[in-house]
Amino acid sequence: MIKLVCFDVGGVLIRITQRWHEAAQYAGVPIRADFDPATVLTDVPFFNAYQSGELAEEAYFQSLADYLGTQTADEARAVHNHIMIEPYPGVDALVRDLTETGLATACLSNTNAPHWEEMNNSGRFPANEALWFRMASHEVRLQKPDEEIFRLFEREAGFSGGEIAFFDDSRENVTVAQRLGWNAKALDPSADTDKQMREHLNTLGVVPSAVK
Repeated sequence: MIKLVCFDVGGVLIRITQRWHEAAQYAGVPIRADFDPATVLTDVPFFNAYQSGELAEEAYFQSLADYLGTQTADEARAVHNHIMIEPYPGVDALVRDLTETGLATACLSNTNAPHWEEMNNSGRFPANEALWFRMASHEVRLQKPDEEIFRLFEREAGFSGGEIAFFDDSRENVTVAQRLGWNAKALDPSADTDKQMREHLNTLGVVPSAVK
């Protein structure tokens, strides 16, 4: 029986860009002219180290400035912060509907301190602020798809296995969650994530009349 619905954040609750060139455009920050527009976030060799809490913030932004060719570390910070674009339509209502049915809601996110602060305390992302429980990679120094972060989540949240419905845009993360017995579903981040999640929750029998 499902007792908790857990979300990844980027690509599930929040629309993000995976490309540094696009993030720079959103931020209005010029980067070096020869920078490859196809470069994705994880192509930066120190990005995952920052998200797992292994690299200090000051060192990360200076390294990112050097990598992108921005004039200052503050400009690199602006690019980084514009990875998060906007909440997906409908996710606020989905979290509210689930809470009203008596289900617990949570997130399990590979993220970092600036994004974590923005998504939980800025008012821009109400769905995140409404969640009952949150776990972030940089705080626990583990990242998905490492099985240990899923097990830590179970211990800290107090739910496990088939009690958890989980949504992520990474098939690798979903495969690990399924191996632990979670009712996990991979989402297409380019489409309506709210609709995809509601459809899967209905197949799990999560109060279909309330979760429309």
